[in-house]
Amino acid sequence: MLIGLTGNFGTGKSTVLGLFRALGAVTVSADEIVHRLLGLDAIKETLVGVAGDILAQDGSIDKRKMAGVVFSDAGVRVRVEGIIHPHVMREIKQLHQRSGGSIVVAEIPLLFEGGFERDVDVTITVTSTPEAINQRLIQKGYSQEEAQRRLAAQMSDSKKVQVSNYVIDNSSTLDVLQRQVEAVFDKLTV
Repeated sequence: MLIGLTGNFGTGKSTVLGLFRALGAVTVSADEIVHRLLGLDAIKETLVGVAGDILAQDGSIDKRKMAGVVFSDAGVRVRVEGIIHPHVMREIKQLHQRSGGSIVVAEIPLLFEGGFERDVDVTITVTSTPEAINQRLIQKGYSQEEAQRRLAAQMSDSKKVQVSNYVIDNSSTLDVLQRQVEAVFDKLTV
């Protein structure tokens, strides 16, 4: 079973992914795949052609520069996503095929925005309160402006909740979050 785990920026998707991993699920993060892809010369050259000056002094892609361009220009964002997303989904599907029937949870931030819900068996959305999200983003070093640009590029929580099979609310304690993850995992393994 391939599960698509999503949620808006700062909701705690990675924490939820880790809890699923602790329960025995095979897990994968689209962001980690993207990070690896950004190191490939062919991808790097293509992205520079689309997004312009996004390289750091050492020749690697400067993720902050790229985010600045991508989240301020919807046209560039769509083109960059069109380059990256097919590679990401191919890797996720290959992992699922190799998993031997295990539950695979794939953290895909743009699951619905990219239409990838068609590629998974079950969807889970992680939500949180605006206050908790702001606190997490500040702890990660994001400015309010950066956070707002990223959130503006995503579907609203309320829409994701409406189309998800399961919703996990990450606005309380880690213990409460863990109980929710365990409850969903139990339903999926029946």
